[in-house]
Amino acid sequence: MDRDKFHLPGKHYFLSHSVGAQPKALDAALARGFAEPWRKAGAGVWDLWLETEARARAGLAPLIGADAHDICLQSNVSSGISKILFSLPERAGRTKIVLSEDDFPTVGFALAQARRIGYELVFLPGGTRLADPDAWAPAFEGDVQLVAATRVYSNSSVLAPADEIARRAREAGVFSLLDIAQAAGTVPVRLNEWAPDFAVGTSLKYLCGGPGAAFLWVRGDTAAQCAPMDVGWFSHEDPFELDIRHFEYAKGAARYTGGTPAIAPAA
Repeated sequence: MDRDKFHLPGKHYFLSHSVGAQPKALDAALARGFAEPWRKAGAGVWDLWLETEARARAGLAPLIGADAHDICLQSNVSSGISKILFSLPERAGRTKIVLSEDDFPTVGFALAQARRIGYELVFLPGGTRLADPDAWAPAFEGDVQLVAATRVYSNSSVLAPADEIARRAREAGVFSLLDIAQAAGTVPVRLNEWAPDFAVGTSLKYLCGGPGAAFLWVRGDTAAQCAPMDVGWFSHEDPFELDIRHFEYAKGAARYTGGTPAIAPAA
């Protein structure tokens, strides 16, 4: 980290796992990508704002080993998880969701809402050797719909074997969700290579993007199977069609956008 590029309140900064240091370029970036286009274009600003959103996805893509078109910006990780959860197709006999007691609590809070629609949550006990692929065996049984794993566990720095979990989940017909909130910017992330079904993360921490700069990634063939319930005009294939009687899911990750996207965090 180049210290001269950040506002550091003290001599040392060890809290990026919570909130990354503020970049000195923040004010200029907000002006360039959000405020100035709005001031100059007024109501005609949407094309310029969507360029800002596209630049954010393009900048994020190489950091997580992904393609920009598979990324959908989100307000926070919890919202992204909820959108994923309620987009999954119903599959007979698959009634369980597997996660770990060592996941960040928001993961459990969001996934627990699945109980409303008949799912059972199965927790790997706290202290499980989560770096061992064999510890994840309960996630690959025939009654599991979704397995959620965290690439870097915030309280222990343990690295889950993301590639092995994703591979075994595919073989078992289980959807896989990877939390990379603590991984993005700290360890290599290769979503295209690992090929989970979904990933969620945030720029709040080591990417120093501030609150509101979260993201969701979905594998292309998975997106085609999923129908998010939390939709809005930007989930539409043509957001500016503005026909209240016609809705068609956007292709790929964009279907998870929902309503009006937040542009300032993308700047």
